[in-house]
Amino acid sequence: MKLAAEVCWFAVHTRPGLEASAESRLRELPVATFLPCVHRLLRHARRRALKVRRPLFTGYLFARFSAAQLLRAVNGCPGVRRVLGTSEGPRSVPDAIIASIQRRTDADGCVALADPALAQGDAVRITMGVLGGWSGVFERELSDARRTAILIETLQQSCRVIVWRDEVERIDAR
Repeated sequence: MKLAAEVCWFAVHTRPGLEASAESRLRELPVATFLPCVHRLLRHARRRALKVRRPLFTGYLFARFSAAQLLRAVNGCPGVRRVLGTSEGPRSVPDAIIASIQRRTDADGCVALADPALAQGDAVRITMGVLGGWSGVFERELSDARRTAILIETLQQSCRVIVWRDEVERIDAR
């Protein structure tokens, strides 16, 4: 197997929760890295919501290097599982994809994500909180635009619940 000598971006699969650690270890090699992050709100029933920084792609980061020279060193780096690819070798990520993510990254290294708009009648799932895991139908955004009204079927009756918008995700209606 002959590896390409040019410097390219590659997707690197990391061990769970070790994206930042793997990134810092890769930087010790002559490897450029890119770990896009997002801000997420963590809510707890008895505490104020906290804004935390999490990787955009959990378990992955991007590294720019020559596969012919550094593939073995990158794969052996602490926190790294492997460089993504096939049996023929690693698969590079086009520069245009990395550039498009970098353009949406702020000075803090976080990517601004647009919330997909929900339409009345969309099937949704509550992702956290007391009702986490329940499915229902999106009814409407409320006046403060951070809360939503959802209709849930319980024991052959419909009830309306009000939840935070960031606790709701659209699901495929089946």
